[in-house]
Amino acid sequence: MKLAREEPLLSLEYRVSKERYRNVLKFLAQGIGDLRRLKVKLEDIEGRSLSNRVLHDILHIFGRHPLIDEDNKFLDPLIEEAAKTL
Repeated sequence: MKLAREEPLLSLEYRVSKERYRNVLKFLAQGIGDLRRLKVKLEDIEGRSLSNRVLHDILHIFGRHPLIDEDNKFLDPLIEEAAKTL
């Protein structure tokens, strides 16, 4: 389980907004896939307004790795379960 939890974050290790990526993974694992709801959750946590582009870019990166599909659902159930513990 530890490896599954760390795998999605390996490529994010050197990103400034690593915590933001971690939060998006956690929200997706909780079933929050709607862009509007994701944005509101992130804004609540960070205490500031975010552009739609920020969230779009994060989801695009996750899709390229590939962690999620076009509906923002995890492709691997093990990684989904691990993301819930982030």
